[in-house]
Amino acid sequence: MISFALTAQLPSGKNQVGISTRGGRIRRFPNTRFTDWRRQAAKEMLTQVKATEKPLTGPLMMVVHYYPSDARVRDVPGMSDALLHLFEYSGLIKNDGQIQSLCWYTHPQQKVPHAWITLGNH
Repeated sequence: MISFALTAQLPSGKNQVGISTRGGRIRRFPNTRFTDWRRQAAKEMLTQVKATEKPLTGPLMMVVHYYPSDARVRDVPGMSDALLHLFEYSGLIKNDGQIQSLCWYTHPQQKVPHAWITLGNH
């Protein structure tokens, strides 16, 4: 089981994709806002996770304690999707299908948004 914190507002992983066409082929790519967040979050996460702990294998459960910076209603499925993209991007997991169970707790707002994430065997 591993735990780590991310100290930024979580974006939604949905609708963060740009689309271009070249030579009749459709290409999808993450937008700049999402790639900037993902790069910074991966750096922050990997300073807290030992290299020997990755990639995590087998079915996993994910528990998220999320502390938003304001009282706006958030897109929990979108934020969990962003986390799964982050985990694959950083090599923490091989495939987001490994997450078999998800518990998401949203707590009262804080001045500094953050999330405390735990991943473990399912």
